[in-house]
Amino acid sequence: MYSPQAIRDVELALSRVMASLDRLSTSPDADVVVGRLLRQFDAAAGLMSWSDPTQVH
Repeated sequence: MYSPQAIRDVELALSRVMASLDRLSTSPDADVVVGRLLRQFDAAAGLMSWSDPTQVH
C-alpha cells in the first residue's frame, strides 16, 4: 500500500504531465516533438525489458 503523500506526489506529477501535453498539442511542431518522445519511450521500454532478468527472449 502506498502512503497518502506518495499518492499525492504521483497525482501532482501526472497533472503536470497532462498540462505539458495540452500545451504541446497546440505547438506548431507538435508532431516532431511527439515523435521524438515516442522514440525515447520506445528506447526506454526496450532497455527495461532487456535489463529485466525475468524477461527471457
